This record gives sequence, structure tokens and C-alpha cells, in this order.
Amino acid sequence: MRSSARRAAKATHLRDSNNGGYDFVADPDLDWRETPVFWRASLAADVACFCECPEPLGKALPAIDIVQRAQHLRRASDGLYLSWEAGDQGVILAPARLHHPVAAVCPINRAMARRYEAAERLWRMTQGQACPHPARPSRHRRSQLALALRALHGRLAGASHRQVATALFGEDVVPPGAAWKTSDIRSRTIRLTNAGIRLSGGGYRALLGGGSDFAPPQIRTP
Repeated sequence: MRSSARRAAKATHLRDSNNGGYDFVADPDLDWRETPVFWRASLAADVACFCECPEPLGKALPAIDIVQRAQHLRRASDGLYLSWEAGDQGVILAPARLHHPVAAVCPINRAMARRYEAAERLWRMTQGQACPHPARPSRHRRSQLALALRALHGRLAGASHRQVATALFGEDVVPPGAAWKTSDIRSRTIRLTNAGIRLSGGGYRALLGGGSDFAPPQIRTP
């Protein structure tokens, strides 16, 4: 806990103009392969948010009860970011104080249900109760995302759609000659490339559960 607190004091917010403007915070002393990523609540619906609990709402857990169970923590200008081994994340919004009671914040928007579920998981954790894992893309969905990024990588490296299809699916399934132009495998390769472009243009944020209204660009390859 002490080492985590020391790292939190040194953490920098990567929205700074000197580091590319990424929307998460990180410890500058750690290698990027060892750095836990903390998503901003405005982007990720699965980030549980807490603020100081108004007195009329009754008794509530103090923030410290949540913080002490965190595996990693980072302090940023908008609050204290937390993460747990199970993959859950949360933020104690400034200016909440650690020994004051806190309440979950679930704005009424399209991310509300998942935000509530994230807060409930952390509540169950503090009570020693079993809690379901946060929603994750299916195995098939993860496979398609990987193919999309590989297709985009190939196109950015100068490969043709045929070459990309051969690398992704094998030479045996890529039809020769003019049959390639009307083949399903060519259409699938183009769709995967377009999906990769949308992901790289910010579409990955849709995987975070609609925490923001960001719309990825609709770009098609020739």
C-alpha cells in the first residue's frame, strides 16, 4: 500500500501536450509493459465513480474502505483512480476525502446500467460477497477485432487486399485470377480493413461501453 501511495504521488496525467494526449493516467517510472492502464470514466462505462455522500442520504462506506482493497492507484487532477485484480476500475472523484462517506455516481445516460453494475461489484467486494466479472467481448468478437487490426497493419505496410487475405486466411482459400474480384473472401478482407480503420480512428472506445458520445470516423478503403 505504501509503495502504491508513493507511485500515486508521482503519477502524471497523460492528457498533457508532451505525451500525445491519451485519456488515462500512468506512473512515469514504470515501463509501458508494466504500467496498468486507468481509463477515464468519461470514456469507459465500467469505471465505478464515487463522490462524497450527501448527509441526508444516510450512512455510507468511507472512501478508504474502497481504496484499501485496490491493487493499483493513481492520483490525477479529477480524483484518485483505482484498479483491482479482477479487472474492475473506479475513481474517487475530487474533492472527496478518504475518511468521508461516499456515494456511487451513475449519470442518466446510455452508460448508466454498466456504471451501476460496476459500482455494485465494488460494493459486493467490500462485503466479501461473490460478484460477476465485468462484461467482456466474446471470443469470436475478440478474434474478429484481431483480424481487423492485422488487416489494417497489412494495408498500412503496403500490402494489397489479396496479400492481406492470403496472410489472414491462407493461400488455399484465396481464388486465383479474375474470380478474386467477386469473391466473398475479398469482401470480407475489405470489411475487416474498414473495421481496423474505424478502430484506429477512435472506434476502440465503443468497446468501453459507451462512456462518451464519441463517434468513430466512417472511412472506407478504395
